[in-house]
Amino acid sequence: MPRSTTSLWHDTVRDELHFALWTARRAPYAVRSGSHVLIDQYNPPRPDVIVYDNSGLTARPASMPQLPQVGAMSGS
Repeated sequence: MPRSTTSLWHDTVRDELHFALWTARRAPYAVRSGSHVLIDQYNPPRPDVIVYDNSGLTARPASMPQLPQVGAMSGS
């Protein structure tokens, strides 16, 4: 079922919360908003704000195939 649009109040609270968390963040933590969180193929919730440990993560769209590691390719 499609998600309805949020009210101006909700958007303002979300943006203020995101800004406060982003300002207070310290390594290795990162803050994102407006992102889907893929739990499984049938359950992609969209939380207002996410705080997560960014260590060891790389930015890659979920639809992009995983590339082989350097040195793992045959003949290398």
